[in-house]
Amino acid sequence: MQLGVERNVLIESTRHSGREGCHIDHHPRDNFTEKFFLSQTGSTAPRMERAYFDDIYSLIDAVAHGVGRAVVPVHLLEPESGIRAVRVFPLTTCLFSCISIASLTIPGCSKASSTRCDSNALLC
Repeated sequence: MQLGVERNVLIESTRHSGREGCHIDHHPRDNFTEKFFLSQTGSTAPRMERAYFDDIYSLIDAVAHGVGRAVVPVHLLEPESGIRAVRVFPLTTCLFSCISIASLTIPGCSKASSTRCDSNALLC
């Protein structure tokens, strides 16, 4: 089931340079950046150093402070945040879909859910 469409873009710092080869994701198994490059160029980045920030807003702050580049939803970009879209790549549109999970438990919730919406289920 399609839930919606999200437009993503590669971002970098407006104040710092020199870490263009470092790409920030949420965790080591997060392959969102690789999927982005694959959809843009037909292959992943040739040499990719990686850094990880679990929270999307921490990830954006890390980009602003020059840790590296990241792929984020375009609606999270703010002009005063110290980041800009990398013009080399056009916006990428991704479809969100739901996948079923037999026994998903959510901390703090008393019921289990049989459906989970996941950014790893993106169809780019």
